[in-house]
Amino acid sequence: MADSSPSVPKALLLLPPPPHPSAYSGLEASYRPPLSSSLRAVSKMPNSSSDAAILDIALPCPHLADRVARPRSKSYAQTQKLLAAVYKIICVICAQDSIELEGAGGVDFRVLLVALDREDGSVSEPQIPYGPVIDLPTLALHPERWHKLFSTEGEPGEGLLQQFSRLAAHNPRAPKGNLPVERVPGGIGLIHPGSNLQTDIGAVDIPHREYSAAAVGGTFDHLHAGHKLLLTMTAFLLEPDAQSHSMPRRLIVGITGEELLKNKKYAEFLEGWETRQQRVGAFLQATLGFPFTDQTLFREVRCDGSEPNEKVVKKHLGPNFIVECVEISDPFGPTITDESISALVVSAETRSGGKAVNTKRAERGWPDLAVFEVDVLDAEIGTASDSGKDAKLSEEYATKISSTGIRQQKAANAAKATAG
Repeated sequence: MADSSPSVPKALLLLPPPPHPSAYSGLEASYRPPLSSSLRAVSKMPNSSSDAAILDIALPCPHLADRVARPRSKSYAQTQKLLAAVYKIICVICAQDSIELEGAGGVDFRVLLVALDREDGSVSEPQIPYGPVIDLPTLALHPERWHKLFSTEGEPGEGLLQQFSRLAAHNPRAPKGNLPVERVPGGIGLIHPGSNLQTDIGAVDIPHREYSAAAVGGTFDHLHAGHKLLLTMTAFLLEPDAQSHSMPRRLIVGITGEELLKNKKYAEFLEGWETRQQRVGAFLQATLGFPFTDQTLFREVRCDGSEPNEKVVKKHLGPNFIVECVEISDPFGPTITDESISALVVSAETRSGGKAVNTKRAERGWPDLAVFEVDVLDAEIGTASDSGKDAKLSEEYATKISSTGIRQQKAANAAKATAG
């Protein structure tokens, strides 16, 4: 994720607003064509570095446009369902088209949530102090970030491109010259029959309130789409507040220490803790620190204590947002040593972990954490019992959304290289 290197190709895809209602089938029909074309194009961009090319994907979220001042927890379920669906579509495309996620020839994709009204994107000044939700003026602050802009064919895509171009042109800090634009096929954006993502997920039995400290935990080995979904939605819960005197927003990322990973499958291909925290930090800086123009606002502080949860890398992203990458040596991490944490994000697979954390907190007389879930990015694209082609496709998909699958692929490649 070394997108700071000038030799790494970087591109931006402007997706049109999602269809309504936003059933998965409708999202796939709308977004698969532009995503597929853009991913293939970026994977073929000249790349003199050893890092994957960058594709930032601007995802309009009309349901967030009028909720900037409201508790984000009210919009959590709908937002994560939309984001999970888009990441799933991307991973299916990468599996089917054999697009790698690491190294030269690969594509490091990341989705940016854009608070854009479905009918009108006329706001001209940045309104949101930091990501992962940004507005169109913020997106257009630095067109020089990218070497190419992808825009979808059709009226919605053309309208969004014109808004972006107008905002970028009126930005005095933007360099002279236009960003090269490539138009990619648009999908079917009509009202699509099926269940709406907004009502499909059921109500979350938690209070809608503001959160200033939220936590997420995991191995975060070979950072993939599932990790990006977890990290983005944890950051999403932290209410934006540009006031310098207010309580800093804290995103606590518990990253499993190496001692707990010795028995993992293909452990020899596990990334070290330092590499994993750097990749987590790079992704969050790219998505949360998007609005900031002054790089001096980014600073890192390291604490190497000897007690549990005392090895911490604090990344200050702007004046009022801190990412804390903590090395954890047990399943609970800082959630049972830091009472100020008020929210926890888990996947549907690790739901029981949230209950266990609250049991431990109750023993200390601490309030429960509000536990939020993200979807598992599974896809019914073939199993081992299907035809050989489908089974291979299923294995390929696993290398896009599973750390174990990625390590397995690396082990197989290493074995082939040795045999050869």
